[in-house]
Parts: sequence; structure tokens; C-alpha cells
Amino acid sequence: MKASLETEVEIREIAVFAELAVWEKRPDLQVLCVSARDQGTLYEDAIDSVLPGLSLRARKNLLRHLHYIQLVEQNGALTALGRRCASSGEAPAWEQGVYRLLVASHPLFESYVLDFKRTPGDWSDRDFDNREPLPSRFSPERDRIFTSIFQAKRFNIAKFPAAGGQNPVCRIGEMTTGKLQWDIDLASGNNQWTIKGRVSGDWDQRGEFQSSPESVQPNKLVDIFADWEPQWDEQEGRLAMAYDGKLGQGGRESFLRSRRYNNKQVRDCGPFDKVEVRDIPVGPATKDDARTWATAMLVAQAGAENRYRAPDAYQSQWSNIIEDTPLAGWAGDAPDPVALSEVNGQPLAARTRWLLAAGTDLEIGA
Repeated sequence: MKASLETEVEIREIAVFAELAVWEKRPDLQVLCVSARDQGTLYEDAIDSVLPGLSLRARKNLLRHLHYIQLVEQNGALTALGRRCASSGEAPAWEQGVYRLLVASHPLFESYVLDFKRTPGDWSDRDFDNREPLPSRFSPERDRIFTSIFQAKRFNIAKFPAAGGQNPVCRIGEMTTGKLQWDIDLASGNNQWTIKGRVSGDWDQRGEFQSSPESVQPNKLVDIFADWEPQWDEQEGRLAMAYDGKLGQGGRESFLRSRRYNNKQVRDCGPFDKVEVRDIPVGPATKDDARTWATAMLVAQAGAENRYRAPDAYQSQWSNIIEDTPLAGWAGDAPDPVALSEVNGQPLAARTRWLLAAGTDLEIGA
């Protein structure tokens, strides 16, 4: 089963003083991080094995620099950022300043930084009235890497420095709304979400954007379909339903359906306006449902084949219809072809009735 979820998200512009890093290619630092990853820690002798010929002071300075840019701990062990450098070949270039951050908000990710712009300080700015405390829910983790939607740069935010004992302040501008789209494989929990939309102002001439794909832990989504669908039979692994009249051409039946839902809560990941689930396994809720379903398939096949069957062939066709399907064990015996006049409340066409009954009538006539 595959699910596609959609909802609107709020997008705001937050101007704030921050410590931010832009990631750039640093193959020289990558080899050091790979060495630290393989050996457990990075120390002077390990540096010499990777970059031979450096003096002891140079090696110490290099270790100090790696700690300063947050790739290694004081003991030489890799940080999460260092592990990323080892795998990607990129390292953070840290800077401090006032930034305009384009931020989307939704319970799925709390706050997601779509892009940033450096803002020059304005010493003539004495307007303190429109500054407000930084929203408490906007606290990106230091190790979280974002990809800017307009600059194609990767960046992360370490902190929002403020005067001692004070909370950081910012200016917030309401921008627009975007569309959060989330695709989930309900069998495995594998998933991917993106934010799409359009922003005005000086962010980009195009305005339209789509964020890089992100995901949540698959185990958060285990058995989530049962939260939305009360008819889901967890034991059978299918939707228990009455026959809905939706057969394929020639009476073919995949026993798969799609469903659309509105305003569904996805556990602690927040609400979604629209939910569409495809390839849902379905089957009968009762024996009467199964019998109606199988009869509809029998009638549709008879009409498509446009020929009558002998009584033995008629019984074989019924068995073939229900065998290895959710109808097996539920549909019972084949209906009397002579008495069959309607399916699911709909009368049979005259020729279809004749095709079903002809074989038996001829046997009786003989």
C-alpha cells in the first residue's frame, strides 16, 4: 500500500542573530575524518600517518582547528558533523551574523529552515518595538543539515547567541503558505516528504521552490493505516467491505482499491488535509458480501465471453473465480444459473441470463 498525504504549512521569514555554517568541499579534512572514523579517535601520530611531514605544532593546531569547527571532540572522537564530513567530503565554514531565515512550520518537523540570507547590520535601526522572543518551537538541532531551496547550499545552525541571561529576539514576517507532500510505503514505513510553494520578495526571481526530500523513522509509521480506516482487518491484512461494483473489464478483479480521506491525524506527526491510499488489499466483510462479489464476477465473465457453458463447466468457472482469492471459503456454492436474475440489486441483461441458464436448460431438455 502506498499513501500520499498533503496539507498546507505556514512559511515565515525570521530575522535573527545566529551562528551558522555553510558546508563546502574540503577533501583535506575528509581524509582526517576518515582516519578518525576508522581508528576511533584522531591524534597527532594519526595525523602524521595521513598528512606526513607536518611539525608537532602544526598537528596540534590542526587538531585545535578541527575541534573549533566542530568535527572532533576534545578527546579526538568524531562528532556527528565529523562523520558527515568523512562520508560527504564537505566541512562547515562557521560564521556569525544577522540572517533572514525562511522557515516552514508543521508538527511533522516542527520548524524547517528552507533558506537563509545574510543581512548587513544597520546601526541606524532603533526600532525595538517589532522585536519579539524567538519562538520556542524554532530550535533546530546543531547537527541537522538543511539544503537551501534557492542557493543549492547545505547549511546548519548551531545557536542563536544572545546577551548573558537573555533570550534571543527576532523579527518575524508572515510570508505565505506552502504545500507539504508526504509519500509513505505503508508496508515498510519507508517515506519521503517535501515542501513546495512560492515566495515573493527578493528571495529568488523564480519564486517557486521545492525542498530536498526528507524522511522520518519508518518504525513511527507501523500499522498506521488502521488508525485511519475502521474497516481494516489487521488479522487478514485487508479492508473488509461490501462488494462495491468496481470490477475490471471482463470481470477481472485485482482485490485492490484506493481510498481518499480528509483531515487525518498522523500520530504525533500532525494533521493532514488530504490522504490518498492506493493498492489497498480488499475482501468481503461477510459471507453474503463474498457471494455477491463472486456472482458479479461470474456474470461479468459470462457476458464478456458471450457463450454458454455446460453445467460442469459452470461449476468449474465458479471454483476458479473464488480459488486463491479473499472469496475462498466465504462464497459458498455456485448460484442456480436458471434462477439468477440480478446481482447486487441490479437486473441482469436478457442475453446474460440466457447465457447462464442455457447450459442447464439444454441438459434438462435432453
